[in-house]
Amino acid sequence: MAEVFSCPLDLFLSPPPGQHSFQDLNWFTDWRMHTFRHAKQWDVWGLTAETLVRLAVLCFPDHPFPYDTRHPDGKLMETWYERVLALPEFHREARAAAAGHRKKASSRRKK
Repeated sequence: MAEVFSCPLDLFLSPPPGQHSFQDLNWFTDWRMHTFRHAKQWDVWGLTAETLVRLAVLCFPDHPFPYDTRHPDGKLMETWYERVLALPEFHREARAAAAGHRKKASSRRKK
């Protein structure tokens, strides 16, 4: 997150026309990335948007959302996290990133 902001939860419950969009992506598995436009200056997207959508769904389970709150495969984000964390390629990428981080930290200490 680049900045701290505030906006009404209603933006995620019933976004005005033109202030919500989404992209179906594939990163380890299929998922839906929501983007909400707030006050013509802020884009709330990615994990921040997903967290606020989940909050809205948990707080207002009977609300008729004007957009699909689930991912293309019909699963919730929590299930997506579990599936991604279980994938062997995710572990390989995480180990490689951690090794690269350790190598950079070690070279900085030597200077």
